[in-house]
Amino acid sequence: MKNKISRIFKTNSTKKRVDELLSQKSQVERELEKIRKECKHKDKVIKQINTGSGFSFQVRWVCEDCSLPVGWPSKEEIEKFLRN
Repeated sequence: MKNKISRIFKTNSTKKRVDELLSQKSQVERELEKIRKECKHKDKVIKQINTGSGFSFQVRWVCEDCSLPVGWPSKEEIEKFLRN
């Protein structure tokens, strides 16, 4: 019985922390979206960015101020980037 009760408290504690983290994540994503929407993307650089699927990367033009991918470099630009 004691183990059952301690598991219930641990589960509730874990769930509460997960809910807090998801809420924070949502707030950060909204703020980031607002910043990126207002950004003029004046300065951009070529970077390798993670596509979110493991160790898969893409070479993209990225805004220096807000880190938003803003375009695709040409084949020549990619080759020059990879040489450096």
